Amino acid sequence: MKILSFSEWAKLAVAPSERDDKGRFIKGTKNPNKNRVERKCLMCSKLFWVVGSKVKEGKGKYCGRYCDNKSRIGKRNSIHTEFKVKNGNTSEYMRLRNRFIREWRVWREAVFSRDNYTCQECNIRGGVLHPHHIKSFVEYPAIRFSIDNGMTLCKSCHYKVELNFWK
Repeated sequence: MKILSFSEWAKLAVAPSERDDKGRFIKGTKNPNKNRVERKCLMCSKLFWVVGSKVKEGKGKYCGRYCDNKSRIGKRNSIHTEFKVKNGNTSEYMRLRNRFIREWRVWREAVFSRDNYTCQECNIRGGVLHPHHIKSFVEYPAIRFSIDNGMTLCKSCHYKVELNFWK
């Protein structure tokens, strides 16, 4: 019995012309949703298989994560990421937040209840709420968990406030 490669098998398999009475593809025929394309890796020139839909999305250029990461060497990060890398505020923020997780949760609930679970920007009650530090968590350690330093914002308003901060 000869073992077929994928390209040989793909030539022999025929797409089903009909479906059964329940609308399912007939067993033993090639599923048109599983079409795969043979590509050449842009980094190592190795041949690999990728699903056709990934090619349409502009993906499937590299044979694996190693070549994908290798392709990113020398490329610049976004401004937001560069700021985090240079100042180290994010790692400090996460380290402190993990250490003070109980205090943060109490502060969060106190801010939400004080503001009656209402966004202070758009006055919408409920939904996805975020507690926002008016003065930075990292830069003002003395008032980190002061209720006066917090305000309730919905997800979209919090994004707008943070976006204005980074400009």
